[in-house]
Amino acid sequence: MSGGLQMLMGPTGGYLWSFPLAGAVVGWAADRAFARGGRSAVYLYGGILAGIAVIYAVGVAGLIASGAVHTLRRGLQVGVVPFLWFDLLKGYLAGVVSARVRSAVLGERRQAPLA
Repeated sequence: MSGGLQMLMGPTGGYLWSFPLAGAVVGWAADRAFARGGRSAVYLYGGILAGIAVIYAVGVAGLIASGAVHTLRRGLQVGVVPFLWFDLLKGYLAGVVSARVRSAVLGERRQAPLA
């Protein structure tokens, strides 16, 4: 497989299909967080965690549907466990950066959810 439709239907296809949905979930949560004056870290980080969960859920389903793995347990071992801690770290850093950038763009009128 080199690209195109083959990649979208292969073992990694579930992860690729999940990105628009995860982006919508995280975007909705970020809008809710910042609509509350930038103080609602619960919405921001809850949305980031939900986005990561969407990516993993659809990705593992894609692994199973493609036949790359045959059980949910093996799908989690291959498609989630090796990446989870690093993804959580990236999610935390993305929350910090997004809050700081928003605060810088809007000026000091609003505070970042995390200092």
